[in-house]
Amino acid sequence: MEDIFKKSLEANLEKLAAGPNKNVEKGINRAVSAALLDVICRLPTRKPATPRAAYFSAEFLPGSFVMGSLANLNLWDICKQILTQKGYSAECLCRPRDPALGNGGLGRLAACLMDSAAATDISLDGYGIRYRYGIFRQGIKDFSQTETPDIWQEDCPLEKERRDQAVVVHFSDEDVLAVPFDVPIVGKNKINRLRLWSAEAITPIDFQAFCDGDFCSAFKQMNNAEAISGFLYPPDNTEAGKILRLKQQYFFSAASLKSILRDFEKIGKPINLLSDYIKIQLNDTHPTVAIPELLRLLCEEYGRDFETAFKICGEIFSYTNHTVMAEALECWEEGLFCKVLPKVYPYIVMLNNHLRQRLVGTEALNQLLIIKNSVIHMANMAVYVSHKINGVAKIHSEIIKESIFKNFYGIYPERFLNITNGIAHRRWLCLANKGLCEFADNRIGTEWRENLPLLEQLEKFNSTADLDELAKIKSDNKKSLVRYLKSDFGLSVDPDYMFSVQIKRIHEYKRQLLNILSVLGLYIDLKNGELKDFYPTAFIFAGKAAPSYYNAKQIIRLINAVSALIERDEAARKYFKVLFIPDYNVKNAMKIIPAADLSEQLSTAGTEASGTGNMKLSLNGAPTIGTLDGANIEIVDYAGQENNYIFGAKKEQLQKLEAYDPMDIYYSSDRISRVLDLLKQGPAGDFTHLFNSLLFGENADRYKVLLDYPSYQNARLEANEDYKNSRVYSQKALKNIAAASHFSADQTVKNYNRKIWNV
Repeated sequence: MEDIFKKSLEANLEKLAAGPNKNVEKGINRAVSAALLDVICRLPTRKPATPRAAYFSAEFLPGSFVMGSLANLNLWDICKQILTQKGYSAECLCRPRDPALGNGGLGRLAACLMDSAAATDISLDGYGIRYRYGIFRQGIKDFSQTETPDIWQEDCPLEKERRDQAVVVHFSDEDVLAVPFDVPIVGKNKINRLRLWSAEAITPIDFQAFCDGDFCSAFKQMNNAEAISGFLYPPDNTEAGKILRLKQQYFFSAASLKSILRDFEKIGKPINLLSDYIKIQLNDTHPTVAIPELLRLLCEEYGRDFETAFKICGEIFSYTNHTVMAEALECWEEGLFCKVLPKVYPYIVMLNNHLRQRLVGTEALNQLLIIKNSVIHMANMAVYVSHKINGVAKIHSEIIKESIFKNFYGIYPERFLNITNGIAHRRWLCLANKGLCEFADNRIGTEWRENLPLLEQLEKFNSTADLDELAKIKSDNKKSLVRYLKSDFGLSVDPDYMFSVQIKRIHEYKRQLLNILSVLGLYIDLKNGELKDFYPTAFIFAGKAAPSYYNAKQIIRLINAVSALIERDEAARKYFKVLFIPDYNVKNAMKIIPAADLSEQLSTAGTEASGTGNMKLSLNGAPTIGTLDGANIEIVDYAGQENNYIFGAKKEQLQKLEAYDPMDIYYSSDRISRVLDLLKQGPAGDFTHLFNSLLFGENADRYKVLLDYPSYQNARLEANEDYKNSRVYSQKALKNIAAASHFSADQTVKNYNRKIWNV
């Protein structure tokens, strides 16, 4: 494999050198892609009758497909070597825009599982939407988030358009052509496929309108269709936005089912055996419309009665829940759904009636119904039909059984299980952190690269020399990040500062607000002479807020305003630096994560399903400062609470909290009131809206920011104190690196296959 890649890459680079060098970087990417394709075409081809799993997801966040393939095939080092010999920099492979196909952990998990399935020889294909502009490209202007289209499709050389396999998707008001674009997801012995659908209009354009000069009417048909694969998560605060979201979800679900059924028909087996060929994993509630659509196809196009079709669907579908937050569980107004998908709606009614008849007499029947008060509850439908329902961390899997799906669990306990999330270490360690990889290779050999649990052996290498080397690796990674931030964003920071990192989607439950209020508290203490012997710290933030999420966007504005406040204050600059890195994506994460000293995981206990950013940071040697929530619990179980910084109320304590009035905390704590008062026309600006959201109204301080503030501040100061002793802190880092051996996406996808798919 290496010889094939080497010869092909050298030949393609010679062609590049001989031709007109209009865009050398693009030429290098295409040369490497061509060499990869030469290797891929020699891997074993997929057999049509091979049982497969299909991963239906509204998001995939893969990062560079080229870099991912190099990592999966273990060709990154030889690629760098050849490029260097030819006088090129391998850094140019990192510069193209990431495919803008996801927003956060949901999409990154999907990408990690795809990579690991190929690496572990599991047949898994991904299905989603080829968003033209993704969610958006984030900028910062006047401290606030700006949004512009993310144009990424100009250079994605590994994807292949398959117009010959296009299908038509029917809506009430239009027919849309779904054109697949395939990307190979490769392991050393396996080629899986990520199939992304692009929407095109097929209704004939009214050329008379052109002749009459009515260009808007003529183009409206085309633009409506193409909007379906335009943006990830269009705002749903209007009926038009809701309709577009529903169309998107049905579009990729229906197109994917048609593609799967067409492949199955080539095998020549009866449709009743479909579940022997395909298992479909629904990644959260976005693709659950696939359930009634497959029911419809089995009944209308394959002539099966409802009971037979229901049984087949139950054998095929399984559902991963990623949240316990009610607002994130997909619901549709019955009238709107019927308006958009009138042919699918009757099958949801049939499912609702079937559930009612089967569970008649059940005490909690009204809570179980799919249709309640003219609202369709997609999660209820997924749980009722699917043969397996899994949470993604131990605590999360218990919560869904105790709360949101408690009544279903009482009836179908055998369906519920836990599969803890994992991360693709080939990207997040082998590719992102060369120094740490060599540190491990030199002590335990290289087999861990294919078998991450072996990394646990690293824990015993804790001599003074080992810990000093580990500290130097972290220092080098921080210097590398500093150079990247300066060259790409014009941001400056001292690499000798402690780097405290919170990088994730901006949302109130993830509590970036708690973090920045804590920084304001430290600033006040400094100005009052109360902050003693504090090690200089850079508080690094990155993440996007949904365009229509006002509070999240205000939090971004506050972070940047506090950053400016500190920059204006010479005394404060000696101790603090606040950085907001715009346009967070996989490429940025691969630079930030190896450089992090402290991993900020601040979600209110009981709200974060799992998290995977916490795993990546732990794997790269950053102890966690966090609540006992999501996968933080398992990180602490494996690495030891003494090697992390746990704070805040536990889930059980919050459940017993009968009455919570943040005003009581405001009036009883001078420290907290001083911080909050800075939000009202303070030196950082006017943030009265955030002040009010914490103290007033029915949902005041919904995520218990003020409740957890004191213990968080104490934990932050404890971490800061420990950081002053390099060897003590490196020992904690080493424990976390070794313990992260438990969070391999290879093991996660094996668990899905062993417990659910059996392909």
